Amino acid sequence: MARLRRVASSRGAHALPREAALAYSRILSTPLFSTVRCFHPSSPLETSIPPGEVPQILISALGAHRAGATRDLTAILFEQGASVASTKKIMVEDHFAMLLSVWTPPEGPSPDQLLKLLTSPATESRLGFPVSVKLLETNSASGAPKDANVQRRLKIQCPQKPGIILAVTELLRDRGCTLSSIEADTFAKGDEIWFEIQGVIDIPDGIEPAAIEKELRFWTSSNEDAKLVFDEYLRAVTPIAY
Repeated sequence: MARLRRVASSRGAHALPREAALAYSRILSTPLFSTVRCFHPSSPLETSIPPGEVPQILISALGAHRAGATRDLTAILFEQGASVASTKKIMVEDHFAMLLSVWTPPEGPSPDQLLKLLTSPATESRLGFPVSVKLLETNSASGAPKDANVQRRLKIQCPQKPGIILAVTELLRDRGCTLSSIEADTFAKGDEIWFEIQGVIDIPDGIEPAAIEKELRFWTSSNEDAKLVFDEYLRAVTPIAY
């Protein structure tokens, strides 16, 4: 524990909270950690993503939901000395879909080697689900948001009808907007099935957000219980510009 706190101190950070320190010390003491080639014995954090580096691979996984799926995939990455730069996972019915952008250090496996390992039959057998891997162009893989865009949070609740997602996304496409994220689901409300769609919209310069909001109100104008939220999107955490 003292060694762990010295590592944190040497990085200019405050000492870790006791619970976090205990959890991380368990990782440091596992055989898995001690066998990772890229970690120098005197500096367990040596392979953190350096400033200026970008993820080299994008991993996608789809499978039946089970406990430990994320743990098992990230354990393989950890064994290879790779780091997860960002990840998102969603659940639909009893299946999950997950995306991970991953950085691998120069002294570890190359992106091509990691691709072959992750897409091998042995890895699929170990995980219980297939993994797809795409090599990223490192000169264009950036976590920085687009400077020219204004972002708005979208939320619509209305009676369910076929084609709602199609109509909303077609409207956004015609206005040159893009969706950074989108979620949709149905729920029972009285004797009706209602639909809820939530997303984050990137609006390019020259497009007035109020004009888009006016068109979106079509979906809530015919029902007094329907709701539309179209306001400024405030990120809880600013993405790292690699």
